[in-house]
Amino acid sequence: MTKALLTLVMVSGFQMRYDPAVLRDHLVKHLPRLTSQENGTDIPVEVGPARDQIVFSGNGRTDPDSVMFIPLHDASVPDYAKAYPEVTRAAEALRGALGLPAARIAAQLEKADLACIDDGHAFHSHIKVQHFAWGDGISFLTQYSQEGPQPPVNKRLVYLFLGLARGGTHYIRAEFAVQHPSLPKRLPLPATGFRPPVESLEEVLGSITPAK
Repeated sequence: MTKALLTLVMVSGFQMRYDPAVLRDHLVKHLPRLTSQENGTDIPVEVGPARDQIVFSGNGRTDPDSVMFIPLHDASVPDYAKAYPEVTRAAEALRGALGLPAARIAAQLEKADLACIDDGHAFHSHIKVQHFAWGDGISFLTQYSQEGPQPPVNKRLVYLFLGLARGGTHYIRAEFAVQHPSLPKRLPLPATGFRPPVESLEEVLGSITPAK
């Protein structure tokens, strides 16, 4: 961990550090429980157990940079899978994807991404299996689309991370806006040169530790 990761954030069960030169002022949101039964026929974008989300300001987009910690156990409901079917399916898909050969991971990423309800992934690039002290996950570059495959553009490109904490306690989802000076003219996406640097985002994710 570098000395630049100066800012500490505490959420339920975890702590995380970030570089304020890379990610701007944060806010911790405590999102309330909403079961599938309570949601009824509405689109289930808010369905999930009570959870914490670290939100950062200043990326200039509708969806802010964020890291969400979703518990995969909830004593307040008799059946977690029935109460939160979307979370359950995403966690199961991610667990399966982590056990696949690299060439087969991409086909499972939409299933593993809890945000893919109305939107899908326009593409998958720079897929990387990440192993941290706190758990394992998959990072990649993509952008959301309701119209199928599309070329990358700076106003929509994101670095996405989907992870599972050790012991299967939490599903952790991180989304950060990124840009590259070669877009929209260059394909495929370059390996380096993103802003903020992908390496700095990986370092933030690696700083996550269970709270003592």
